[in-house]
Amino acid sequence: MIDKEELRKKLEMLEWDIDPDEYLKQAQREAIVLAFFTAVLIFIFLYYGSNIELWQKVLISLVVLGISYYFWFMISVKKVDAYLTKLKNEIEYELGFLLKHLVISLKAGIPLFDALVHVSKGYGKASEEFAKIVQKTSLGEPLTIVLKERAEKTPSLNLRRVLLQISNAVVSGADIAKILEDLEKQITKEKVNEFKRYGYSLNPLIMIYMIAGIVFPTLAIAFLIIILTFTGKGSQFGPIHLGLLLLLVGIIQFLFSEYVIRARPRYSLFE
Repeated sequence: MIDKEELRKKLEMLEWDIDPDEYLKQAQREAIVLAFFTAVLIFIFLYYGSNIELWQKVLISLVVLGISYYFWFMISVKKVDAYLTKLKNEIEYELGFLLKHLVISLKAGIPLFDALVHVSKGYGKASEEFAKIVQKTSLGEPLTIVLKERAEKTPSLNLRRVLLQISNAVVSGADIAKILEDLEKQITKEKVNEFKRYGYSLNPLIMIYMIAGIVFPTLAIAFLIIILTFTGKGSQFGPIHLGLLLLLVGIIQFLFSEYVIRARPRYSLFE
C-alpha cells in the first residue's frame, strides 16, 4: 500500500508540480507499457528457443506480464526516492565548505542575512537551498519561519539540522558562529566515519563479485559443456545460449561496478 501523503511530501521536496494521484497514474501507464514489452520478449525467446507447448509459452508470458507489471510499477514509484537520494547527496557534497564560509563571515562581524546571501551561490545545490531562503526573506517573510519551512522541505538531514540550529539561535540569541562551527565539525566527523564504513563494505563485495562475476560463470560454462557432451545434448547448447550467458555475466559485472560507484560517499572536503 502506497502512502499518498508521504508521496506528496517527497514530491514537494523535489519541487515536482504534480499531484500524487496523477503521478501514480503515470507510473501505472509506464508499468503497463514496459510489462507488455517484457512479456513479448519472453514469448519470442520461448517461441524460438524452447520446445514446450504453445499454450505453456503463452501462460509463462502472461505470468511474466503480471510479475513485471508490479516490478516496473514499483520501480516508477521508488524513482522518487532515488531522486531524493541524489538531491540529498548533491546538497551535502559542498555543505562543509559552505558552513566554513558561513562561520568565517559571522566571526568577521557580517550580519546573518548578509552571510546567508554570500553562501547563496558558489556551493552547488547547497547554495540553491540558501538562495531560496534569501529570496523569501527578501520578500518580507520572517527569517526564522523561512528557515523552518525550508528545513521541512529538504531531503538532507544535515542541512535540516543546520537550518533549525540557525533558527533556534536567532530566537534565543545564542552565538550562531560557535554553533555552526561545532555542527560543521560533527558533520565532517560523520562523513569520515561514512567513508570508513564504505571501505569496510568493499571487502565482502569484492569476494561476491569474484564468485558471481568471474569464478562461477567460468566454471558453470565449462561444466555445462562437459555434461551436455556426455549426455549427447551438446548440440543444443549453441551460440545463442552462450551469448545469453555472456550477457548475464556482463550485466552482473555492470551492476556491481555501478553499485560500487554509486554507493561511494561523496563529500567535497575529501575530494
